[in-house]
Amino acid sequence: MSLLANTVPASAAGLNVVVDDDLRCPGASFTNLQDAINFVGSTPGTITVCPGFYRGESQIVNAHNLKVIGKKGAVISPSFATSPLFTGVLLNVFNSTNVTVQGFTFDGLGALQNFGDPNAIEYFDSSGTIQKNTVLNWHRVGFRRPDNINGKPVGLLHSIHAIGFAVTRAPVKIANNTITNYQERGIDVEGNLVVTITGNTLTAGLPPGDPSDTFTFAILLQPAGLHGLASPIGLVKGNTITGHGGSSGDHAIDLGIFALQVGSLKVVGNTLTHVVVGISFSAGCASPAD
Repeated sequence: MSLLANTVPASAAGLNVVVDDDLRCPGASFTNLQDAINFVGSTPGTITVCPGFYRGESQIVNAHNLKVIGKKGAVISPSFATSPLFTGVLLNVFNSTNVTVQGFTFDGLGALQNFGDPNAIEYFDSSGTIQKNTVLNWHRVGFRRPDNINGKPVGLLHSIHAIGFAVTRAPVKIANNTITNYQERGIDVEGNLVVTITGNTLTAGLPPGDPSDTFTFAILLQPAGLHGLASPIGLVKGNTITGHGGSSGDHAIDLGIFALQVGSLKVVGNTLTHVVVGISFSAGCASPAD
């Protein structure tokens, strides 16, 4: 059962929809987050998600002025319906404007696939705000490295990921999120975006045995692809970053803030500990991005 009634409250700000996995929350009309998203569609509104466990992937497409607010205890995690390991995007915001995702816990359960690019939250050609969320255990089983094909890795993990391909300086705010026990990329922003990345706390996971090929990028800003024409601009301020504190072997990269081919970017007031490289700006020559 997904829709409890045919009537959903409306307000001057748009539709107000409540989701609860067991329909015990007052006003709850849906048990499934994707059903609520589909119901609201492109209409402005607010989806409030009550405490509970919401398993599987959800996608927001062509939304406008939408808020998706998780109450304390609202947890989104993989369903494992078709595989014992997860590859996909738990919450994907696509081709949308002014979408807020707030207050959720995204738990990868340390069970991400060895190939593909699992994301907890992804904004693709979208604008809006990602704030006050928690991402936990976004790593593969035992922090293993991705599979390789012809000597090249075929997987990359992102806790929070924003990409601007077909947009022009879309504003994306990533604020006051907590990312704990993650592998590879904590916050990754790419392409034609104006970003505000503030007040986030990122703590890398420590793999068993501390292998020297472990790497993390806490905050990464770069063009979208090798030949992207633009890279993010904006502000990176007041973030707290803790690396895995492991070895600095020949292949270890434990990096705090890495900016590749960026233009107007201000980095100020961040706190970094247990990283191999703190803050790095790289011009590179593989992309014409500005």
